[in-house]
Amino acid sequence: MKYLLLIVICVVVHSLSPLSEDQKLSYNEVLVKIKTKEVKASELLYAAHNFAVDGCTDDQWLKVRGSNSTLCIDKLNTFKDTCASRIFPDLNKTYKAYNTANRLLKRYSSCTGV
Repeated sequence: MKYLLLIVICVVVHSLSPLSEDQKLSYNEVLVKIKTKEVKASELLYAAHNFAVDGCTDDQWLKVRGSNSTLCIDKLNTFKDTCASRIFPDLNKTYKAYNTANRLLKRYSSCTGV
């Protein structure tokens, strides 16, 4: 029950995000979009964070890593703000290059440990 509550809280927080519906893209959608259009840093951060949250609910993946959803969410919550400010200091900055966007998404994942 405690795990479910953590997941629900994360979903609610993300649903209150100031991003427009156009900017609420998944990790893969952002990578597809950047091949033809500019992507804002805020879109990249949203996609990277949601990808991490999804990873924290994937029990098989977590078991392989020797973790569980509680530890994963705790770790993500501990590092998300620090990682966001380091990797995406200007949320209005736009990116045009697929490789740059992909590198930033991976850096966020590595920074948060998820």
